[in-house]
Amino acid sequence: MRKLVLLSVLAACVVAYRPEPVRAASELEPWCVAQGASWHGDTNTCIVFSVDATVSETLAILSTETLQNHRTITNQGDIDNDGTIDNFGNIANHGDIHNAGGIYSYMRGKIANVGSINNDGTIGNYGHVNNYGTISNGATINNFGIIYNLCMSVFIGRPPEDTIGGVTYNLDICGFMPMVARD
Repeated sequence: MRKLVLLSVLAACVVAYRPEPVRAASELEPWCVAQGASWHGDTNTCIVFSVDATVSETLAILSTETLQNHRTITNQGDIDNDGTIDNFGNIANHGDIHNAGGIYSYMRGKIANVGSINNDGTIGNYGHVNNYGTISNGATINNFGIIYNLCMSVFIGRPPEDTIGGVTYNLDICGFMPMVARD
């Protein structure tokens, strides 16, 4: 009888136990605060407005989070984006950006890529992209602005879709040094 009661209690515990789903911890909020930027918890948005910011390690942006840049963000590490990056300023990428979410660079936004960008999401460019590194595109790049593939840059996968005035220049020029004759 004891075994039956013990077995019944054990079965009830197993049926009643429902673990909480594992949620990834936000890295954006502590990074945002450490940079002196503004964190808005009600919308899970980091606004880089009055300071320049640096990514030196790995920064993961969750699917429910937004990074809004109005200044300069220098990436010397890894940015893993599953959320949204809204760029109204400058992004200087010397590391790696892995995009499975959305990166939108608006009219005055500039992205200078010396590292690598791996796109499996959506990139919308309304400003300027200067690519000196590698861009791997397995998804969508909508170009309404200007993209320069410069010097020895590498573009792998689907090319950008130039729409409504967007232009992509593939220039194999590393520099221009004019010759000046002097007496």
